[in-house]
Amino acid sequence: MGSTRGLTSTAAGAAREDWTLLAITLSRRGLAPIQLQRSLHLLREAFPRELGPDFYEFRSINSGQFSPEIYPDAQALASQGVVAIEVSEQEGWQHYSATAAGIERARQLESFLRPAVVHYLRRVVEWASTRTFDQLVRRPFESDYYAPGVPSDSRPLTPR
Repeated sequence: MGSTRGLTSTAAGAAREDWTLLAITLSRRGLAPIQLQRSLHLLREAFPRELGPDFYEFRSINSGQFSPEIYPDAQALASQGVVAIEVSEQEGWQHYSATAAGIERARQLESFLRPAVVHYLRRVVEWASTRTFDQLVRRPFESDYYAPGVPSDSRPLTPR
């Protein structure tokens, strides 16, 4: 079900850039780079087997976990017209939001994905999109946020 030619689909039926599109689409106001990074990192921590070995690999940096492959994939999505990338005058960094075509594509993707994985990503994006850079760096995983059945990265997934 991968949407970009040449990239391998994950075990959950979507290519890694599909998950990037879905994360961006699930945010009502779009995502800053660190919010996108945190969302996809938490997703990988919660569902490593389902996302498969071709999903983003993260490494530790001063501001937390980072995967450099996310940005070229977001740029490719922008080239396809499904993501808009704007530079924030206030913060000075890029801001990712979904276009109408991106929202439609994400809806199609959702119908092929396991609902628990999509639900988890929705909750993580909701959490990350309401945090500032400093909040995400200081307390990247607020376990009290997660609802029952929605694990933090430090708790094993418990099926409902």
